[in-house]
Amino acid sequence: MHLIVVDTSQIQSYIFGSNRLPENIGASHLVAQATCEWGFQVLDELRLNHNVSGRLSPDTGKRIEEGELDAEVLYSGGGNLAVVFRDTAQTQSFIRSLSLKALQMAPGLRLIIGQATFEWSESLAEALERAFNDAFVQKHSQPLFGPLLGLGITMMCRSTGLPAVGLTDSAGVEEGYPAAAEIHAKLKVIAEADDRLRHFLPLPEDYEYPKDLDDLGRSRGESSYIAVVHADGDGTAQYMRSIGKRYGSAQQNRAYIEALREFSAGITATAQTALQKTLEKLIVAIKGEKIQHPSPDAAPSIVPIKLKRSKRGKLLLAFRPIVFAGDDITFVSDGRIGLSLAIEYLHQFEASSKIFLGKLSGQEPTKYLTSSAGVAIVKSHYPFARSYHLSEALSRSAKEYRRKMGSGSFIDWHFASTGIVGELAEIRETEYQVGAGSLTLRPVGVEGNLEEEVRAWPAIHRVIEDFQTSEVWTGRRNKLKALRSALREGPEAVERFLTLYDLERLPELRPGYHDFQKRGWHGRLCGYFDAIELADHFIPCSSKENMAGTAASPQD
Repeated sequence: MHLIVVDTSQIQSYIFGSNRLPENIGASHLVAQATCEWGFQVLDELRLNHNVSGRLSPDTGKRIEEGELDAEVLYSGGGNLAVVFRDTAQTQSFIRSLSLKALQMAPGLRLIIGQATFEWSESLAEALERAFNDAFVQKHSQPLFGPLLGLGITMMCRSTGLPAVGLTDSAGVEEGYPAAAEIHAKLKVIAEADDRLRHFLPLPEDYEYPKDLDDLGRSRGESSYIAVVHADGDGTAQYMRSIGKRYGSAQQNRAYIEALREFSAGITATAQTALQKTLEKLIVAIKGEKIQHPSPDAAPSIVPIKLKRSKRGKLLLAFRPIVFAGDDITFVSDGRIGLSLAIEYLHQFEASSKIFLGKLSGQEPTKYLTSSAGVAIVKSHYPFARSYHLSEALSRSAKEYRRKMGSGSFIDWHFASTGIVGELAEIRETEYQVGAGSLTLRPVGVEGNLEEEVRAWPAIHRVIEDFQTSEVWTGRRNKLKALRSALREGPEAVERFLTLYDLERLPELRPGYHDFQKRGWHGRLCGYFDAIELADHFIPCSSKENMAGTAASPQD
């Protein structure tokens, strides 16, 4: 038998290499098709007996070891497709046909196909590990790719810089600009991508998802920031490997397949439920076609988000998922609600995974899955690829801190009031390191029961709320700017600031940490810089109870 794993390479640049949201949407849809539906279509085109039903899901009653199938799809999810074939000739026909379809339907998309040969009397778990290793080696040893540039008289594509093959003419999006074949392919599937998103994440009748970054709710001349949010599950790869160890013998091959399918479907459902709950919180926050601070009279500096209407008269949400593959989620939103939506998603992912793992084990789980997120809040027309790269780096930063802390969901963010220059570590060193220490507490846990509780979102959110709504700080931007400058200078400057403004203390960051309130610093950590950055740009979309988190201690 022959086992293959279908993956993709360099999808970040393929999906996020353009500032045009329709192109990002179409690219994400093509990537999802390449590792799912196209594979099923090729199995049909080759007239192979296989186990995929009309619902595009594996039929668990058909088994390749019983001789009735030419090919069996083990699972499809999280950006991968795994298929077992009866013989090598069928395998090679499938690889050729799928590669050709990708070349025709998604120019510029690069497929990676890992392979492994095995017998049913051998361990399928070990064979799948070999196939993934083969895909990993291929992905990281690909030759440099040099596309054919213009020959003779050509026009340059506005999105890729490659030779254009024609002007765009896709209905419903920007028309009439020169575009390469890759861009035409992405725009061609916008309607399909919308259908897929609405199926995955249904909307109430009165709403639509936006197709343009300018439709995310930004207020021209007042607030023109978007948030790019990337969230990735913690420990799911390790959980998959643990399934392989649990069913590692050849006698357990069928049980291994069933466990893989159940886990893959469960992770997708967990992320889907978490996004759906997050979407519901967002819709509840919409009042009279606006999203505004829950205390608008007390927070007059927070500009409300005015939702636009589509040509069909429906409200366009200030939120759009772009990637939703397993536990890998990327969405964009108005910059004022990006952090709030990310926090809500992390809470909901934990809650949903607890239900899923409970059903899986048949008992109340003591451990459950978490997710780490990065939020890049950038100018709306900043290069999208760089914004996504930053959100990925922030997500990795959150994961690294999580490994140090041992458990829980973590988040990191960056508010880019100017252009982003350099890698995350360089940005933090340049903008947030002063003589007294670190101006930022980031990354932070989303719960408030951590060992270092000040490095937790509830503490920062408490200070943001004080800066936005208390009589001492509301509407006093000059005072906040003065505090910001004092924090940069160090604890002694903060003491002088308090004396100058006749203040006894700063807002409470954490009970018992009096240094923060009296000096702005505790050791080499500054407690208020993060909150000041967000004070004029943060709108909570969740209840205070949800924002504060629960007392659980999730673990992988």
